[in-house]
Amino acid sequence: MQLALTLFALAGSVLAIPAPVSAVEKTVVQPTRGSPNVTWISDFPAQVLSAEASANLAALSTPAVDARSLEERNDLMYFTVFSDVNWSGRQEALLTGTGICKNLYNGWGGTISSVAPTSGYSCCMYSAQQCNGQTLCGIVAPGIADLRNYGFNDLANAYACF
Repeated sequence: MQLALTLFALAGSVLAIPAPVSAVEKTVVQPTRGSPNVTWISDFPAQVLSAEASANLAALSTPAVDARSLEERNDLMYFTVFSDVNWSGRQEALLTGTGICKNLYNGWGGTISSVAPTSGYSCCMYSAQQCNGQTLCGIVAPGIADLRNYGFNDLANAYACF
């Protein structure tokens, strides 16, 4: 079990008390083809980007990642979410570890219309928290400019990247 530290100040000293990791995070395994309720991006025609989407994509800056294989990496990456299609509107780069289910908070649950993961990673989005429900997998850079094309617009409530 992973532990986090909670710090308390007691009479001028600091006391570190282990606290359990939040129940909103759990380790997940990437779904495979044939898994129930999983749709794969590769099952759809290639996305055609509008001029607006291409311009917005060119303006995105995401941190570079190393070229090690997925099995060798145990690090952090960004999953950038957008409130509107074509990588526009409100946006936030969500920092996440690989293989960790993250519920969407801060007003993001059920409001995402386009996404952009860090290059070199693959992500899945889930319609229910705790990485349950309908699933859309195989999301790789540059991402998805319009989730309506995949039946997942304003549907995601959790995600995991691998």
